[in-house]
Amino acid sequence: MTSPITFSGLASGIDTQAMVDALVSIARAPIERLEDKKSDYNTQMSLLSSLSSKLSTLRSTIRTMDTQAELLSYSTQSSDTSKLAVTASTSANPGTYQVIVSSLCATERTYSDPFAAKDQTGLVGTGMLTIQVGSSGPVQVSIDDTVDTLEDVARKINDSGAEVSASVIYDGSQYRLLVTGNDTGAANAISFTEDATLALSLDDAANQAQAATDAEILMDGFTITSSSNRISGLIPGVTLDLKAPSAGQPVTITVDLDLDATEAKINKLVTDYNEVATFLHNQFAFSGEARTDTLMGDPAARAIKSRLQSVVTAAVSALQEPYNALTQIGVKSNRDGTLSLDSSALKSAMVDDLDAVCDLLTYTDDDDQTDNDGVAVRLERAIRLMLQDPDGLLDAREDGLGDRIAGIDDQIAALERNLDSYEESLRRQFLAMEEMLSSMQSQSDFLARQTFGTSK
Repeated sequence: MTSPITFSGLASGIDTQAMVDALVSIARAPIERLEDKKSDYNTQMSLLSSLSSKLSTLRSTIRTMDTQAELLSYSTQSSDTSKLAVTASTSANPGTYQVIVSSLCATERTYSDPFAAKDQTGLVGTGMLTIQVGSSGPVQVSIDDTVDTLEDVARKINDSGAEVSASVIYDGSQYRLLVTGNDTGAANAISFTEDATLALSLDDAANQAQAATDAEILMDGFTITSSSNRISGLIPGVTLDLKAPSAGQPVTITVDLDLDATEAKINKLVTDYNEVATFLHNQFAFSGEARTDTLMGDPAARAIKSRLQSVVTAAVSALQEPYNALTQIGVKSNRDGTLSLDSSALKSAMVDDLDAVCDLLTYTDDDDQTDNDGVAVRLERAIRLMLQDPDGLLDAREDGLGDRIAGIDDQIAALERNLDSYEESLRRQFLAMEEMLSSMQSQSDFLARQTFGTSK
């Protein structure tokens, strides 16, 4: 690398460095214009990313309510939640049911005979303890009381892989081994087999404190058993959580449509749609001059705005009035592209014909090539096409801007190289001028000395 050319400008009296800097600054103007354009493109890329994020949020909301089962919500009530709690999913149906909780399911609990100490050897006997839980294969635990204490036996059982948990309890005067099944239900009953020399007596029926049992309920004259205190599938879409026996008294379960929850879902759709609409409106807002740091002239953003508005304002061609357009259920489009929801109008429509309101949003002919579907279905499909990668509308636009930025980077790099050459050329020219002026000054001084010397 060659050393930079320097000069002082002393011969000419001109600030040649300042002149070079000024000329280079003027020559840099095209680079600065390119850098400004690159900055605008980067800003537009960031704005497109924000738009993509808002569209993704809107799509996620739509996907939680684009079928009738998802759009509808149900409330549940139990006449005695201390005995029976109830929840409902979107697949539930309205209804009232009477349930008697006869018994809860339980895990098996078995105690050993009592021992004087938990950490003393020579008490528990020596031999093989076999544990079998339900239909699973037997698990064997080898015990040697010359080295094993009651605590050691508990640890060995826990390490054996058997579906049980063992611990040592103290009843105030003596210690016992407690073995508890890990799972409830009669199918998980535990059997113990001890070699004759073992002294645990887990196989003594008198030491079983609690048998493994199923839960039992009575509904409509039918007895239902379950290995869990949570029962699903008995009533479609409803889950029963058994808390305590009801002593023969029925618990009333009520499942009703929850129109407030359905309205909340539609309101969430409107809110998330407005996030997108407001963002786009602000991008296209004209303040007296065209701006390049917004999406004002972006074709993808304009296409997205147009498509979204067409979906929410158009009637669903496959449906009949009075509920085939959002305006008919109280969802209206505003001048700025946002939507507003009239709660009373929506409630009135749902009370009048809930199925029709659901169809307006969720109807589908299962053909993506047609546009006959409900508003939520069409809106989700439109956004999916906008966001798809590759070849989606936003992806293609971002790729195009990325290519432009890369092209500008190449142009700037080339201009910077030319500018370096230009600056070096200027320095050489001014250096040559300074050297020439310095030479002329020397000659002038020599002639002046010669002239003055002759005259003397």
